[in-house]
Amino acid sequence: MTRRILIVSCLGLMGACGDDALQFNRQWGKQDRTGKRDWSLMVQAKATEAWTIECVMFDDADRAQKTERLASALERVRQIRPSEVRVSHEEDRSRIFYGSYDLKFVDGKIKFSPALNNDLNFIRFLSFQGSYPFFSVRPIPVPIEDTGPPEWDLGNAKGMYTLHVGVMYNDEELHDYKTAAVDWVRVLRGDGFEAYYYHHPDSPRSDVCVGTFGPDARVEDRPDSHRYSEEVLRLQSKPEFRWNLENGRKIIRNGMTNQSFLVLIPRPENLDKRLRTQRPAG
Repeated sequence: MTRRILIVSCLGLMGACGDDALQFNRQWGKQDRTGKRDWSLMVQAKATEAWTIECVMFDDADRAQKTERLASALERVRQIRPSEVRVSHEEDRSRIFYGSYDLKFVDGKIKFSPALNNDLNFIRFLSFQGSYPFFSVRPIPVPIEDTGPPEWDLGNAKGMYTLHVGVMYNDEELHDYKTAAVDWVRVLRGDGFEAYYYHHPDSPRSDVCVGTFGPDARVEDRPDSHRYSEEVLRLQSKPEFRWNLENGRKIIRNGMTNQSFLVLIPRPENLDKRLRTQRPAG
């Protein structure tokens, strides 16, 4: 019998705080008649986050059969709780998950519990027929169900490039990055911008992008250098899109604030289904 994973989706919350939150809210938040900003995207999230263990992932032709066979073998291990073994069959992969762990954030980072670490190490070294099929086991946040109108999905956009202006991921204050990204896109579109979200299939984050451009958006000056077209630079020069925000915040790394940048639209004709960075040289 095929088992299906239960997908847990939390409330969509964008957690920015302090001066950066105020800046983000002034930029995108709506005002009521008194001039007060709508903080609906800034509500503080709960103090814990649900994680699970991804035991194995297959993406080949017979992935479903292999996954079901290994899941059945895992359920028969005496120290394993069979009810916590879950199988997910997705469009391009099959995975086995085990357990659910409510983890706390400590100093802004998730702290693995002893229970998770014990289960992780035990599963990693399980041997079946002389092999270790779960050696690459890893802890991950419980997968969040995809959300958002299909017409706002970057994978359905036309063109070759788009301007990457932000990324959402779960942290101490944000617990549903997919909904937060879609909410951000909704606000942008309400302001008249051509905005898109992109839920990464292999990483717990969602990108927010603006505009669509053809192959001439990236101008090659020489083989090892390129620059952006005037059309891209006009959009990038807008205060809303100059920076590449993370959960609504400007991020400074190596003494420089992260700027927005071009990425390929993830469509087959663009040679790769995943976003690829196209930063200008220099």
